[in-house]
Amino acid sequence: MNIEAYDYRVTGPDEEGEFKALCTEFPDMYEWASTPFVALESLKYELRTHIGKMQEEGVPVPEPLSLHPLSGSFTVETTPELHRRLIDQAAERGLDLNDLVINKLMVEYGK
Repeated sequence: MNIEAYDYRVTGPDEEGEFKALCTEFPDMYEWASTPFVALESLKYELRTHIGKMQEEGVPVPEPLSLHPLSGSFTVETTPELHRRLIDQAAERGLDLNDLVINKLMVEYGK
């Protein structure tokens, strides 16, 4: 299993100057360290060990999320009031609702 294919993030520093490395596919595992690099490398080491044990025991190993194909489409349910506000904003900007929502998501999460 390619350990690099998993989804990682590092947060911090916290009030003590420590960084926390996390892996989306293994939400109960994390590592703290004084630098982002050390936290991430420590987590990857622990994951390699953990995955090795899972494989030895015949326990299914989560597939990296990066390997899951995505359609680029999802449905969002909201209140009628918010739906109306979004439609009004889209009309004011000369956009359809889909384009308005995509623009808002891109502002929040980048391209």
